[in-house]
Amino acid sequence: MAVGDGRSRSSLSIQMGKDMPARPYPTEDSDTAAPDPNDELSELLEELRVMLPGTEVIFGFLLTVPFSNGFTQITRLQESTYFVAVVAAALSTMRWIAPSAIHRIERHPSDAELRHLLKVSTTLAIAGSFILAIALTAVVFLITDIVYDAPAATLLAAIVAGVAVCLWFVYPLIRRLRARA
Repeated sequence: MAVGDGRSRSSLSIQMGKDMPARPYPTEDSDTAAPDPNDELSELLEELRVMLPGTEVIFGFLLTVPFSNGFTQITRLQESTYFVAVVAAALSTMRWIAPSAIHRIERHPSDAELRHLLKVSTTLAIAGSFILAIALTAVVFLITDIVYDAPAATLLAAIVAGVAVCLWFVYPLIRRLRARA
């Protein structure tokens, strides 16, 4: 299949260093066909592999904070914010690991089980993203409150939360609604 500059789709994927076979471009017939749940699950698991290391780094960083010299000098608000960040990072990590664990345990599910697994995994991934937004917001609030003050921390945390919600939820939902229209 030609890409537009004369190269075939498979040669383009080889040039881009992809080990996986190229996915064909949608045709008029394939636009209405149900997507293959195996492909969708593989795609979701790959996305989770990309997202998970960042969350693990944040979680690891948060685990070291109580052992630093200045931790005993934080306020009650900062302590509570830190706790929210740790719990949210842990929950986000667990939700992103869960689809792989479930897939590994179920081994060779039927098509119906695979579709259910895909639905559950997608829900877990979206919830994990939402909880990560909470963790990031809490971390930004905590650091800004320590370095500057509460009003600056509140403003910056609100900006971070707003950007996360817009980029991770609002923008994709708008695109999805426009594609269906």
